[in-house]
Amino acid sequence: MGTRRLGRPVTDSTAGGGSTPGDRETRSGGPWIDPADRRVGILGGTFDPIHLGHLAIADQVRAALRLDRVLFVPAARPPHKLGRRISPAADRAAMVKLAIAGRPGFLMCEIELGRPGPSYTVDTLAELAGEAVRQGVARDLHLILSVEALAGFGSWREPARVLELATLAVVERPGAPFPDPSSLARLLPGGAASADRVRFIETLLSPVSASDVRRRVASGRSIDDLVTPEVEAYIRDHRLYRSEDPGGSPDVTDSSPSPAGASTPSTETMPSPDGLPRRRKPLAKAAIDEAALADALEAAVEAEAAVEAEAAAAEALSEPDIEESLRARGARLSALEVARKIVDAAEDKKAADIVLLDVSELTSMADYFVICSGGSERQLGAIGDGVAEKLREEGVRPIGREGGSNSHWTLLDFGAVIVHIFAPPERDYYQLERHWAKAKTVLRVQ
Repeated sequence: MGTRRLGRPVTDSTAGGGSTPGDRETRSGGPWIDPADRRVGILGGTFDPIHLGHLAIADQVRAALRLDRVLFVPAARPPHKLGRRISPAADRAAMVKLAIAGRPGFLMCEIELGRPGPSYTVDTLAELAGEAVRQGVARDLHLILSVEALAGFGSWREPARVLELATLAVVERPGAPFPDPSSLARLLPGGAASADRVRFIETLLSPVSASDVRRRVASGRSIDDLVTPEVEAYIRDHRLYRSEDPGGSPDVTDSSPSPAGASTPSTETMPSPDGLPRRRKPLAKAAIDEAALADALEAAVEAEAAVEAEAAAAEALSEPDIEESLRARGARLSALEVARKIVDAAEDKKAADIVLLDVSELTSMADYFVICSGGSERQLGAIGDGVAEKLREEGVRPIGREGGSNSHWTLLDFGAVIVHIFAPPERDYYQLERHWAKAKTVLRVQ
C-alpha cells in the first residue's frame, strides 16, 4: 500500500472519541494514555508559546485520521536548541494546558519533561509503545509533523525505529508542497518500502507561528489573534518574551515557572523554513530536524536559534512596517538596496544561480527573496557569512539565521529581505521559484 493523501477535513471537535467526564487534560506521571484510546496522535514541540495554529493542526489531523486522542508533548530540552534560550519548561507546559483546556480529545503529556537529557522522539514513542504492551492493548501511534520536518527525517535519531513505532502524519505548510513518490522514497530510511508508513494530510494552512507571537509581544503589539485568551493572559502576567526587560538568558534546563510579574528575558528565535524557510515563523531546530514538529508547525517550527541580544533589543523598538524594521536597526537603505547588496555578497562568494524575486505583492512575510546555491556545506556557510558581514557594514543585522552544519541549506532573515541558500538537491526539492512563480524576477545571476 502506498502513501495516502487525506482530504482537507471539516473540523469537528467531537470527532473521533470526544471527552468523558473523567478525562484529564494533563498526564504528569503515567499512564500516559488511557487504555480505551487506540488511535493516538503525537504532537510534540517546544510550544514557546503554543498558538492557534497548533490547535488548528491538531484538530484537523484528529478529524482526518479519526483519532481518539491527540497528545501535546512539550519538549524539555529540544535537541536542536541545546544551549539556546527558550522559556522554562514549566511556563511552556502551563500555556499548553491552558490552551487545550475544555477541548475534547486533546491531552497534554509530560512524558518528556521528567526525562533527563535531550528530548528525542524515538525515546518518547518507545515509551508510549511499551505502555500499550503493558496495558495489553493494540494502539496505533501517529506522529504529527510538518512537510519540511519530513525533509530532514533521515537525520533524526533512529528514523527506522520511529517508522516502526508510529505512522508519520505529515501536514502542509505555506509554501512547502508534499513530495512526489520518488522524492519521498529518498527521504525515508527504507525507501519506497516505507512509504506506507506516511500519511499526507491536507489542512487549512495557518500563517501563525511562535516567532510571530514573540515578536509582537517584544514590540508591544496585540497577540489576541494568534493565541487563546488564556495564553495571552499568561504571557502578560508572567512577562514572557519582553526583550526590553532586564535579566540573563534562562537556562534551557530550568523547569521552574516564571513568577507572575517577574522579569523574563526574550526568547525570540529565528524563523523556521516554511517552504523552505519562512519569515516570522519558527521554522523549529536546525529546522530540518525532528524537533521541527511544532515550531515547524508553527511552525515548527515550526525550524529556531536565539536572536542576538542587540537584534532583539532593536526589534523591540521597531514598528510593524517591514521597511521601518530595517530603519529601526540603523539601516539607511531601502529593502531593494539591501537585496541588491545581498546579491553582490553572494556573488563574491561564488554562489550559483542567484535569483532576486519581488514578492511584495504576494505576501506580507517579506518584500524580496534572494535565492542561490552553494556546492558544499562549507560554501553554504561562507555565503551566509559573507552576506551577514556585508550587511553588517551597512548597519543591518539579521533578525535570525537558520540551518547550518549538515542541514544543506541556510536562511538569513533581514525582515524585508529573506535569503535562501541551498545545496542543489534541497533547492530542487523545495522549488521556491516555482512556488513563487507569480513573483517578479528583479535579476538573475547565472
